[in-house]
Amino acid sequence: MFAIKVLEVPYPAIDVRMSPEQMQFTSPVERALARMQFDEKAFVIYDEDIAVGFFTLKPSHSDAVEELRSDTRLTLQSFMIDERRQARGYAKRALGQLPALARQYFANIESIGLSVNCRNEIAYRLYQKNGFLDTGELYYGGSAGPQHVMLMEI
Repeated sequence: MFAIKVLEVPYPAIDVRMSPEQMQFTSPVERALARMQFDEKAFVIYDEDIAVGFFTLKPSHSDAVEELRSDTRLTLQSFMIDERRQARGYAKRALGQLPALARQYFANIESIGLSVNCRNEIAYRLYQKNGFLDTGELYYGGSAGPQHVMLMEI
């Protein structure tokens, strides 16, 4: 059964792996958890009792990406599906649940934003097909090159 669960502190070990190609675009789960801010929430995507994905949501009021900053927006970060379980629809199902999760865990949210590396065409198309619109803005502060700024209204 597909489910998305918020992680509670202390964080358990999460066995969600990325391919070497994907590691240039996002941090492994352990690093994402270590850099979390107090108002950020981590989520694990499950199929039955197996962790198949991971992501975080955080308020965007002080986001590093200036184009995402807003008191009524969340930022989606570290979105990943385990490399052993990709192309099974988990990403689409998880992205479809973002509006409900945003309303459940955060107050006064009107949109969700993200930045995706311009070279990460697969992720860009995934976000585009699942409700995120390219703002036409680029963020140049990423370590792997420029990133598209995308928004989903909820």
